[in-house]
Amino acid sequence: MKILFIAKNIPLPSYSENDIILKLAAGLEENQVDTQLLYPKELFPSFLSFLSKRMKASSSLNREFCVGQHSIKTVEYIRVFLVPKFEWALSMLPLKVDSSYRPDIIHAHFIFPDLMIAHGLKKEREKIVVTVRQGDLNNIKSSFYNLNLFKKYLAKTDLIIAPSPRIKFEVEKLLENRSTVQVIPNFIDDDFFTFPSIAKEIKHAGEDKIKLICVANLIERKNIDWLINAHRKRANYFDLVIVGSGPELNYLRTIADKSVLFTGRLERKAIIEKLDESDVFVLPSDNETFGLVYVEAMSRGKPIIGKRGTGLDGFCSEALYFVDDESDLLDALHSLRILLKDNKEQLNLASKRFSENFKTDVVIKKLVNEYKRLL
Repeated sequence: MKILFIAKNIPLPSYSENDIILKLAAGLEENQVDTQLLYPKELFPSFLSFLSKRMKASSSLNREFCVGQHSIKTVEYIRVFLVPKFEWALSMLPLKVDSSYRPDIIHAHFIFPDLMIAHGLKKEREKIVVTVRQGDLNNIKSSFYNLNLFKKYLAKTDLIIAPSPRIKFEVEKLLENRSTVQVIPNFIDDDFFTFPSIAKEIKHAGEDKIKLICVANLIERKNIDWLINAHRKRANYFDLVIVGSGPELNYLRTIADKSVLFTGRLERKAIIEKLDESDVFVLPSDNETFGLVYVEAMSRGKPIIGKRGTGLDGFCSEALYFVDDESDLLDALHSLRILLKDNKEQLNLASKRFSENFKTDVVIKKLVNEYKRLL
């Protein structure tokens, strides 16, 4: 079985990115699935490369490049980004692509432009698969033309994958309940399951004090100010640790109580240790396709609080809590504080049990089974 991945979010040699696609390809290779990676390289005048770091990194790419152990080829396309109505009008016309690789399945990891390019590359027998992400749903909200393209290309796609029940629901609503939408979530690194717990029993300043933790890129849409404001109002009941860095860091420091610990960016081992020392993971973020960090926290036995309508919302577990706003977050923290008094072990086990669904081998097996079903 030969699979061609088309993914615009592949890390580049001079631009770091979530490497989930590379890990997915590696997992498939370990299961004897021949996988080739194709990166959509946008064509634009060189003087516009200052518009984003990714555009600058992309402009200097060769036809084939390497990231770690992965050899990645490029396919060129044009995006009319200055004219929103016609932004993706030419993206279905891929340019300068190596046609020697003949896959059984072309798996696009976004709709814009990955799926459009996939259909442009299709010859005869290849099956087309797409994973729909939050960014795609955001794209169709910005343009009626994009919505029409969304429906047009999904209608002729053999398998639609959603990383969460929430995205499955959104896609089926737009496509009038098309039954080919399958939920296959992302997976987390095995380290989160195998790394031994070395955390000692934490003695809080107050008898019932709960230790909250947030691990995130500190950007505006993560709504970490909600958490800081909630902590400031209930500092007698909670400790708070914030792991990560980003453009919002200085602002968040100015509004935070002095007792809030900002650790900066940490390596995985240190993150796991901080999770083990904590009681509850909180991240009321907007626009999360999935949110690997939630499952990472749950693998260490932590109940989580996220924002309703995004991330893991739609999955079922007694250790999952979702809020709509800051006031709702305060209520959820109060409820969890009471629950943890008598049900900490139960919530710990529920979190770990839920996270088992997101082990690498479990998710890869689901994906391989769906591929086989198509052929």
